[in-house]
Amino acid sequence: MTIVACIDGGKLSQSVCDYGIELAKTHNLPLTLLHIIEKNTYAKVNLSGAIGLGSRDNLLEELTSEDEQQSKQEVKHGKELLISLKEYASKKGFEDVNLAHRHGLLSESLLDLEREAKVVIIGLKGQDSENKNIPIGKQVENILKSLHIPIILINGSHKPIKKVLIAYDGSNSSKKALDAIVSRPLLGDVQRDIISVNNDQALQEAKERLSSANLNANFVLLHGDPVDEITKYQKENQIDLIAMGAFGHGAWHNIIFGSVTHQMLIEASVPLLFLR
Repeated sequence: MTIVACIDGGKLSQSVCDYGIELAKTHNLPLTLLHIIEKNTYAKVNLSGAIGLGSRDNLLEELTSEDEQQSKQEVKHGKELLISLKEYASKKGFEDVNLAHRHGLLSESLLDLEREAKVVIIGLKGQDSENKNIPIGKQVENILKSLHIPIILINGSHKPIKKVLIAYDGSNSSKKALDAIVSRPLLGDVQRDIISVNNDQALQEAKERLSSANLNANFVLLHGDPVDEITKYQKENQIDLIAMGAFGHGAWHNIIFGSVTHQMLIEASVPLLFLR
């Protein structure tokens, strides 16, 4: 098993690495730094008719040469990035780091690594979206839908995880999130605050699950808009991470893939742990 930290050279890469180091130390596992060079998609250009045959051949040769040069530069940059972060981890006292450099789609590479990975860590803003008004990297939704292992989305500087909010609505995915934090602790020995919004039945169910396992937690029932109430509670109680299911009932499902998706991801000021 390994902790997989996805690195793309964006502003969150070092923070992703820091959280990877923290979890690798918690579980005494190696850290795999993964860098992907995505498949380039080129627009199809109709070269017929407009220019002569010789000119078309010359243009195709120029385009091919430019593509090859760009690919070499991307490979070099990716390897340099991975090496620099491995050296960074070493300076922080962590040596068990593997480097993985692949071509293709991030979602496809993670599916290949799914059996080996205990958790995947990704920056909420990938390099592709840093200079745009896009709160999440373009592949995050596909990854949440396809992977069946815990995914942590990072949105800021690293802070040790000591207090965790578990958003619980009784859905299968929220039960997995609860289990990951409580029964088989993914994040180690942390304070657990289990929150349910507008659903007392779900909160009572969570209490019973923890009571049967002789585990302690803080249980809180909130009323109002789920996004507003969760983010407000997180800020008021200095929560370090929010855990929730990637698929839920009603409003919870909308938080992840509905109209308020971006609102939740923008307003959350701490990492988000998703399970499905």
